[in-house]
Amino acid sequence: MQLYDDKRLRLPEGGTGAAMQVSVGVTAMRAMPEPDATQVSQVLFGEVVTLHHEEGAFGLVQCHHDGYVGWVLMDGLS
Repeated sequence: MQLYDDKRLRLPEGGTGAAMQVSVGVTAMRAMPEPDATQVSQVLFGEVVTLHHEEGAFGLVQCHHDGYVGWVLMDGLS
């Protein structure tokens, strides 16, 4: 079995590790904490994510469903 290292599935060390839930219908997961950054995935209402840290209006999260890591708007989480 070949192992690989996919940076989309890896959070940096440290961070808060707080569990959050998506509270809007759908929110974009972006590559950078900028509104026009490349969208790498989406998270849907009710999905649980782990919040790593916040930067401005964005939070770096990892989705529990598929493991993807990216930046989402904090106002879409509760």
